[in-house]
Amino acid sequence: MVLSIEQVQSPQQRVNALGLFRKYLEWNEGELDRQYGIKWDIQATLEHDRVSLGQFLPPQGRLLLASLENMPIGVLSMKVHSDGAVELKRMYVRPTHRGVGVGRALVARAIEEARQDGRTLIRLDSAGYMHEAHRLYRRLGFRNTDSYAESEIPEPLRRHWVFMELPLNAENSSTR
Repeated sequence: MVLSIEQVQSPQQRVNALGLFRKYLEWNEGELDRQYGIKWDIQATLEHDRVSLGQFLPPQGRLLLASLENMPIGVLSMKVHSDGAVELKRMYVRPTHRGVGVGRALVARAIEEARQDGRTLIRLDSAGYMHEAHRLYRRLGFRNTDSYAESEIPEPLRRHWVFMELPLNAENSSTR
């Protein structure tokens, strides 16, 4: 089986990406409640994502869909901040396809796209319980940093989050 990663273009690909966003949000909803006692309105977040999906589309953003034999198994989005840095958002791989390199392939593709767009910094934030994701990001060169102004995480919750960044320069070419 061959993994394909494509920039979302068609209406069906948008539906598939939003379906994976929903799976990501449903998983997070349960974990946020279990880990931190935080209640989250995932329906409002999903509606926000649906309405603002354009921020993840070219020429500025990216919305990458990973598929195996036309079955969507992973998603990752990227949006541009006002300072020109890009932020990785909503990375999700179906549990049945984790541990085989799908997440790494999605992040590597996002890094490649950011470099091609002339970006010099990638940021991300993820909940503190996402240990596997943190290991993946660190293997790809990301380092912990302070929270950033354009993070959508409310200030009172930031103590539960991990913030990371990857400078994109000639010395940092681990995904090339």
